Amino acid sequence: GKKKKKPLSLLCESISQISTYTTALNLKTNFKMLKACLPGPYTFIFPATNDLPRMIVDHKKHAKMWKRKEIGIRIPDDEVCLEILKQ
Repeated sequence: GKKKKKPLSLLCESISQISTYTTALNLKTNFKMLKACLPGPYTFIFPATNDLPRMIVDHKKHAKMWKRKEIGIRIPDDEVCLEILKQ
């Protein structure tokens, strides 16, 4: 059978940065849910915007993959990781 594609996941430093990659924050309920749960151990899957790179490289297979329709979004609850993301 056909393999199901897994969404690409991005680590973001803030909810405002998330809005660059998905339009899901236009819904008040999604915004409230993210505000309550992030930063934390959760990855939310949302529709992707056109601001993602057109092509993504899969380093394990050394193959180019075309952009996906969904994106995984996460804000880590780790000070070191958040500092790296701010740079």
